[in-house]
Amino acid sequence: MSLGVLMAEVKIPFMSSFRQKMEADIKTMTSRTRSYGQPGDHFYVFGHRFDITEVVTMLLGDVAEKYYIQEGCDSPEHFKQVWAGIHFNKGFVAEQPVRVHTFRRVLIEK
Repeated sequence: MSLGVLMAEVKIPFMSSFRQKMEADIKTMTSRTRSYGQPGDHFYVFGHRFDITEVVTMLLGDVAEKYYIQEGCDSPEHFKQVWAGIHFNKGFVAEQPVRVHTFRRVLIEK
């Protein structure tokens, strides 16, 4: 009998504007102020299953500069605008540590 890690279904909200980029496997990362899951967990959004492959801590400024494409944005400035629009009280703070969730879309055969 294996005592492997239990994988859980988690809930991660996404803006509807990211649907096409997630379905096209362009947006493969999401930064959050806290962890929403761990590697091996999965979530459903826009009718698709996504598996979390990695969760790490990074500075928000590094995400904006190095990973904006994986975040589904067109430029670092676009990422900063999206973040500030969601976190309007605090805004974009480059030195803020965030939990970065990397994920992949799972193709489910019927």
